[in-house]
Amino acid sequence: MKKLWISVKRGFIREPKHRLAVGECIWLFEYMLDIANWDTGIISDWTDESAAEDMEMPIRTLREQRRKLADGGYISSKQKLHGQDITIHNWTNPRDYSGEKLNEKHGGSEASPLKTAHGDTHGYTHGSSQDVTPTSSSKTKESLKASAKTPKPPTPDEVCIFRETTERFPQKINYQDVVMFISDVSKRLGRPCVPDDLRPFYAAWCGRDYRKNNINWLSWAVTGIIPPQTGKQFGKPSEPKGFDAARKFLENHGVVPNG
Repeated sequence: MKKLWISVKRGFIREPKHRLAVGECIWLFEYMLDIANWDTGIISDWTDESAAEDMEMPIRTLREQRRKLADGGYISSKQKLHGQDITIHNWTNPRDYSGEKLNEKHGGSEASPLKTAHGDTHGYTHGSSQDVTPTSSSKTKESLKASAKTPKPPTPDEVCIFRETTERFPQKINYQDVVMFISDVSKRLGRPCVPDDLRPFYAAWCGRDYRKNNINWLSWAVTGIIPPQTGKQFGKPSEPKGFDAARKFLENHGVVPNG
């Protein structure tokens, strides 16, 4: 499994104000840094439920920590129909060695993904109607203790390839299907599949405005064929040819398509 490094600027580590402001939220913040788009510093289609499942953290705790990071100006979020877009402030592209910052804040205005030269960082978040600020309970503490005792199984290599291709993890319920699809791609290629083998199919899927958290685009990668686009209906792209066959294939394996 390929290892990825997550780096933060020295000031974030050394200055006491960050330690006091972030506190126990450091692990959630590091998780966000890991899954953010490198070019923009934005996490698209974030859902607290998926993040809590992936981190094995109680969702109430995760929401509380996300709000704390927003109140501290480290992130802001924009509510969407099926989730949120999380913007990380003072972001620097890991591939850009100039050190230029993205997503700086100007007063109370919302962050822009464009490069800025000055401004403070007083972030805010629109949040979710389900957001709460809970207090700790004995059940939460016990669940955290139990999860700490149980070692987390290693992430399959195929899921890591999916993550590097899409910049997001699939839902855990779909892990085995991702493994199966990418294994079939490897069989078609006659060698281990790499992210560059999958990116054209994912890019074509996203270019048609299909839901990004739907894994059916992998069926295109299995065949090696991107079906022609047949037009739009009621403002949404029509389903590609063979979509019914892919859906039945997934349903036979106990997976309900998301899109």
